[in-house]
Amino acid sequence: AAAERAEKRLYFRYGLLFAGYKSKYWMWELVVTFRKVCVVMIASFLANWKPQVHFALGLVALLLNANGVMKPYEPGLSRSHRMELGSLSLVLLLLWAAVFFNLYNDCVSGWCDALVVLVVAVNAVFLVAAVKACWA
Repeated sequence: AAAERAEKRLYFRYGLLFAGYKSKYWMWELVVTFRKVCVVMIASFLANWKPQVHFALGLVALLLNANGVMKPYEPGLSRSHRMELGSLSLVLLLLWAAVFFNLYNDCVSGWCDALVVLVVAVNAVFLVAAVKACWA
């Protein structure tokens, strides 16, 4: 009985860190935290923004792939998995757009305008989807 109460207390205190993940991926929140710490380190310790964008692009691509391959969420939480993949894909698109604008900073063709419209539209669609998911 004491062990059961201790387990319930432990789950109550730390359950948000691993609830929703498959049991073999209970530590996935550490991967998410690692991603956030790496982004902060990239932004803090790389002085020039060009390598910042490239390192962040590589990190997000790697972790997007890991999230897609591992599928750490419980089967009933496919919405969480889709939102995580969607948010990482959106960040990947934004970082790629930053590289594009860096390479073509004097863009006079319509590609730059089209990319701006695409980025804004994708952000708006994701925002609507996220709000809809929260209310559903």
